[in-house]
Amino acid sequence: MLEAVYTNAPTDEVGLSSIVQHYAALPEFHITNNLVDSKSTVSERPVPNITLTAHESETPQLVKGYKAIVYIYLRGGMDSYSVLVPSEDCYLHEQYLYARGDVAITSGLLSIDTSNMSQPCDSFGVHPSLANVRHLYNDGDASFIA
Repeated sequence: MLEAVYTNAPTDEVGLSSIVQHYAALPEFHITNNLVDSKSTVSERPVPNITLTAHESETPQLVKGYKAIVYIYLRGGMDSYSVLVPSEDCYLHEQYLYARGDVAITSGLLSIDTSNMSQPCDSFGVHPSLANVRHLYNDGDASFIA
């Protein structure tokens, strides 16, 4: 279904946006979290083997232009409110502190600029352990869905 959504989109940008919207609404994945195809009798879909050879892992080739949606489920180890935090100068920061209580992150956040986007805050803080993700975001190679 997602492939058809992307293929039928007028541009790559519209296609990727449509995939995100559709993926978030797919009930099968939300209910089971399994790689199961409900339209066939096969219980599991094959997962591609992407193991690098020893030579490839030493000097991986830089890939540009490839886009993917990556979801990481840590079974409670980290949630969105620990990844992306409204900055102190945003009205949402007080709501964040109230909602998170004792587990709110109040220091060490890595700032990202969202002032040129349609976001309620001009900046957000990224968890200090996610410096590489922040770097990818600043380079335009990653994004956050808040």
